[in-house]
Amino acid sequence: MMAAVQVGSHVKVGAKKGVVRFIGTTEFAAGEWYGVELEQPKGKNDGTVNGQTYFSCAPNHGLFCKKAQLRIDRS
Repeated sequence: MMAAVQVGSHVKVGAKKGVVRFIGTTEFAAGEWYGVELEQPKGKNDGTVNGQTYFSCAPNHGLFCKKAQLRIDRS
């Protein structure tokens, strides 16, 4: 059974590693989204999308994804 993903969880999105900084609904798309602060600058934003800030991180370290794309990082 997968552990519950929550803000502060260390996760992987594909090969990218990061920490969950946001969980909730957004203005840019329907449904529940997970905002991840990546360890490397391989993201698409800094936690802000279309002028709306969901969390803050360095440029290109932010990524939004669905829960199905996340895995708990146990490394």
